[in-house]
Amino acid sequence: DAFLATSDMPANAAQLNQVVSASKQYAARCQQNSGPLLRYVGTVNAARDMDVLRAALGQAKLTYLGKSYGTYLGAWYAQLFPHRVRALVLDGAFDPDTPALPDDMIQAQGFQVALTAFTTSCLATADCPLGAQGSSVQAAEGRLQALVVRANSRPLASHPGNGQVADGAMLLNGVASALYSRSFWPDLKIGLAGATHGDGSVLLQLADLLLERNPDGTYSNLVDADTAISCLDRPFPRSLAAWQAAARQAAQAAPLFGAPIVWGNLTCAYWPVP
Repeated sequence: DAFLATSDMPANAAQLNQVVSASKQYAARCQQNSGPLLRYVGTVNAARDMDVLRAALGQAKLTYLGKSYGTYLGAWYAQLFPHRVRALVLDGAFDPDTPALPDDMIQAQGFQVALTAFTTSCLATADCPLGAQGSSVQAAEGRLQALVVRANSRPLASHPGNGQVADGAMLLNGVASALYSRSFWPDLKIGLAGATHGDGSVLLQLADLLLERNPDGTYSNLVDADTAISCLDRPFPRSLAAWQAAARQAAQAAPLFGAPIVWGNLTCAYWPVP
């Protein structure tokens, strides 16, 4: 909970030090708990595992559907085993040759596009919590960003007993969670309405859905696996200055999501496996 609630929008040296400290601790704990395994969990080995499954099922060729990250896995399979591909469907594909930090910026831009679609729809209704009907999308998204920034220093209220803090990082995770599908837009609208009145409970629930946090406070291995795979798949810079430059550039391209997505991967700068 503490790691995921660490603000990835550092506004000063002290906040940046918190991000660095949390990222180093996360990498060290992964080394401590899973050190011998870490070098084997990259996508290239997952593609080899898929070929083992194909053979175990007695199939001469693979038929594969991959979405988002799954397009990268499918591309690796085709690279390694082109003669064993019957058909690949790669939906929402990203360029497998994109370096790590530019890839973060592309993802941030994708979230920003989805946010603009939601905001446009919301502002067409009479009860949009981001602004009055007919307000500009830019102004509405600015209000949301201000809400997230304020919550980093003054967390919102949340349902007691769940042990989580409704700070800006968690609110942003809740927003991101709902942007994956239009079916979550009504929930996002409810969550934002609560947040504008000081209650972050619904956005926390959406964040827990994204991060696969269970009601008892335990997590699936989703975040750990995603981190371990990402840090192994592409080289990340070790220089903090390179991350600062990338975060600034990403913030210009995607004001709400750019810097958080870049800083959210800082663990890879301290990853124990090259």
